[in-house]
Amino acid sequence: TLSLPDALPIDDGAEDGADADEADDDGEDDDGEDDDGGVDAQQVLSDLFVASDRLMHDARDHEGVLSLVDAADRAEAIRLPYGFDPAVWKDIVEQAVGLRAVFEGEADDESDEAIEHQARDLRSALRPLV
Repeated sequence: TLSLPDALPIDDGAEDGADADEADDDGEDDDGEDDDGGVDAQQVLSDLFVASDRLMHDARDHEGVLSLVDAADRAEAIRLPYGFDPAVWKDIVEQAVGLRAVFEGEADDESDEAIEHQARDLRSALRPLV
C-alpha cells in the first residue's frame, strides 16, 4: 500500500475512549429524553388523559392518582412543546397541577365530587390532543 505523507490517521474511536454506552444515533438518550433534555410531550398528554379518565369515574382510583401526580410533575417540568399554543399548554399544565394539589392536600375542596369534576374538565381539554 502507498503511504501518503499528508494523510490523516484513521480514527476508529478506540484511542479517545469512545464506547458503546454513548447516546444512540436516533436523537434520544436511553432514558427516553430528547437531546435537549425534554420529555416526550405526547406521552405526558396521553398519561394525563388516561389518569383523568380514571379519576372522573372514581376520584380515589389508586392508579389514576399515582399516574396523575407523576404526569403533572412531568408536564410542569417540560418546555412548551413544538406546535402548541402557549395558552393551551399553560391551561393543561395548570389543570393538571391543580388536580395534583388536591391529592397532595394543598387544595380547598378535596371532595370526590370536586375531584371528578376537575378530572372531567382536564380530560375534556386533552381529548382533542390525544
